[in-house]
Amino acid sequence: MSSRIALVVEDDPSTRVLLLLLLSRLPDVSVIAASSVAEGKALAGAVRFDVAVLDLVLGDGTGFEVLEKLRGDNRPDCVVLASAYIERFRGTVQIEPNVVLMEKPIEAKRLYDAIDQVAKGVEPLFHFTVPEYLQVACMGLHSVRLEISRAERVLGGITIREGTLWSASDSEGTGEDAFRRLLGQSDVRVICRAPTRETERDINRNWQNVLLDAARISDERGAAPELELSMDDFDFEESSPGVEVDVPAMIELAARAVRSSRFRDAYVAYARVLEVEPQNSLARLNASRLRKLGFGDEAREAS
Repeated sequence: MSSRIALVVEDDPSTRVLLLLLLSRLPDVSVIAASSVAEGKALAGAVRFDVAVLDLVLGDGTGFEVLEKLRGDNRPDCVVLASAYIERFRGTVQIEPNVVLMEKPIEAKRLYDAIDQVAKGVEPLFHFTVPEYLQVACMGLHSVRLEISRAERVLGGITIREGTLWSASDSEGTGEDAFRRLLGQSDVRVICRAPTRETERDINRNWQNVLLDAARISDERGAAPELELSMDDFDFEESSPGVEVDVPAMIELAARAVRSSRFRDAYVAYARVLEVEPQNSLARLNASRLRKLGFGDEAREAS
């Protein structure tokens, strides 16, 4: 059996050593390790790796930056994205067949299973959305310019400085309007670049609030015609798990709750939808966003 080459990019020394030991125990795997984004990108450009284990939050950037470098001819068959913060954005990251999310500390069996179960011959896509890159950069307090393009044409960019959403620009303008337009683009490619020093700040709100508002506006634009319902038709606090849920009506009520800044009620409505449709992507995404903003189950219990 020919030897496979694995890349480990991890800035914590003890975790890096552990991953080296775990991977080196596989009879057909040779391991090369890096402790930073810069080292990982240099190796990714020089060696054809079969497996990559990338820490998402690194001292000089994010694992997404190394993943971007792996898009070319040297792309691996299996990529493991690891972080102690996985649960904060697990519900939004759309994992491709050759990409696995894994929470730290990494267990040996889970790592081995992930490598063994990846289907051979799957065309690696590495498609992550703009919000997913944004979350990792902001949670890791990093500085990065997200360049967004389609078919080799640059559509615009979003700048994060030390975890703060700083600015956005596209061909039509700047600020939050540009941010929303860029988030609404489909079939785009995101490249992580160093931010330019001269960029002036034109977004002055918390990234989570800006992202939530962008999603709300997008939902409104794509929403079905208004239902003949009133917020008073539904008592959020008295709802019972045993009561049948009209999913479209409940989603409409949740959207109206968001529009009227009743975020806790919106969370309850989305949670009710998930009780009957656990895989409802709209409810999952918005419930996750509202939890991050402090309107989840803990807030309900404390009120």
